[in-house]
Amino acid sequence: MATQEYIHTGTCIWCHRTKEETPFVCAPHIVPQAMGADEIGFDVCDDCNHFFGTATPQAPNIDLVFKEIFNASKYSLGERPTERKKYKSAYFHYDRKTDRIALKKRLSVSTFTRQFKRGLYEAFLQKFHSVFPDEPLDRFEAVRRFARYGDRDLKVYYVYNKMILHSTDPHEDSTLHMGQKCKDEIYDTGYYTFFYMGHIIILEVLPLTTSIKGIKNLLDVAKNWILPCDNECGLYELQDFRQLDMFFDRLAQKSIDTRNNLFR
Repeated sequence: MATQEYIHTGTCIWCHRTKEETPFVCAPHIVPQAMGADEIGFDVCDDCNHFFGTATPQAPNIDLVFKEIFNASKYSLGERPTERKKYKSAYFHYDRKTDRIALKKRLSVSTFTRQFKRGLYEAFLQKFHSVFPDEPLDRFEAVRRFARYGDRDLKVYYVYNKMILHSTDPHEDSTLHMGQKCKDEIYDTGYYTFFYMGHIIILEVLPLTTSIKGIKNLLDVAKNWILPCDNECGLYELQDFRQLDMFFDRLAQKSIDTRNNLFR
């Protein structure tokens, strides 16, 4: 019986090796399977698939960082739990009594944040390729280099609203959306709106386009998602993973630092 291969073009979207050079038999989940998602992509070789799911002495596991952060949101989505119990995580401590998050020993905030950002871009490119398998990916070279090899940096922006937008269907909340409208917006603005687990995150997937079009272009993308409830609602550049309101503390009427709000 032949072994199933997860290929379309037969060339890895990350390392560019072909099926003649490396196997493609491990199922490449677009978002970590532990999130309850069942979408499987293709053209991700086993070595690259393994890379995203493996920690190094210098940095935590990219896929596990993604899972740990969004699993916290999955835990809180819909109705904020009233129990003041500790939330178990492989990487951080959280207690509802204080609503404080602290990384476990030997982890730096900057490294953890960077791994999370790389996980966002990993999921984006795999989702894009799964929906548009024959679309050339050359224009996403910066995404490939950042997510797979950690080259340079790509910006991530977070839309903060006092209201949480999400589906009543848990499967819908754990699925990334991608279609022709998304592709058109990507090519026009350089940004992809990563709507996932009640969070609205904007990725700079075409940095050359975004640099040419400037800040107004970014604000035009964001204004479709910002609900002007008060001066806290707005757009923030994500520089610390704790800026992402992963436990939806906003439902407990907590305030945030608005000094870096770009949308004003």
